[in-house]
Amino acid sequence: MYFQELISDSPLYRQKLDFEPTSSSVNIDLTHTEIFRSNIENIYSKFESDIKTLANVIKSQKKLIEYNSLYNAFLIDQISEEEFIKESENYTYSPQDIDSEVLLNKLTCLFKYTGCEFTSSELAEIFQCRQENIEESLRQLPNNSFTVATIT
Repeated sequence: MYFQELISDSPLYRQKLDFEPTSSSVNIDLTHTEIFRSNIENIYSKFESDIKTLANVIKSQKKLIEYNSLYNAFLIDQISEEEFIKESENYTYSPQDIDSEVLLNKLTCLFKYTGCEFTSSELAEIFQCRQENIEESLRQLPNNSFTVATIT
């Protein structure tokens, strides 16, 4: 695990020293490394799925931007039709069937952190899955829990 590489396995202690120049007291806090590491790992694991989901959404949007740039270059004759066709193959994918519960978690994360409104076709593009998978997962959301554009 990532944090195990960062924090030593030795029984060291984390120290925190608070000293106020205007006061005659010193506070020293000691935390055993194992406890400190365990707390950080718990926080990380709690958000690991959300981080992965948002990272994948960002990658998907970057790929879309790159494709749009390629398409614009083709439209203004910066590249030939053959070059466009050849390069655009790098941006194709086969929609995957994603388990509705897994997809529901991803959708919940996306809506929770972005607050954006999406159509089901946009969501299918982002998660590279079939639109039917999106629609099935959206039906599982509690009513009015998130704003979703009309399913298209």
